[in-house]
Amino acid sequence: INSVLKFHTVRNSSATYLCEFPNGKNLIVDTGLSGQWNDIKQAIDNLNINKFDYVIITHFHPDHTGNIQNLINNYDVKNAQWFIQMKPDYTNHSSDIADSEASYNTIITFLKQ
Repeated sequence: INSVLKFHTVRNSSATYLCEFPNGKNLIVDTGLSGQWNDIKQAIDNLNINKFDYVIITHFHPDHTGNIQNLINNYDVKNAQWFIQMKPDYTNHSSDIADSEASYNTIITFLKQ
């Protein structure tokens, strides 16, 4: 039995981490900046991951939430457990308010489906 937890950082991503559990379940932590999607997708595909069982969004800044819609569109996350900060935090990042609100609303809309 393989009992190794595999934790991967995504090259060229500001804030995306992937975790493969020994039971075959997968976790993604944050989705990076929108311009980093190709590197993030390549890392996920190289690991042959097509579904995430857990999604963690640490906070709502664009470098952590820039690919939420890409994640939803490209991978099976419909049965995933989502762990998110329930209210976007704009402390010291007032210029990110629109992006943060959009990411938050994308997740809430998806989860209500």
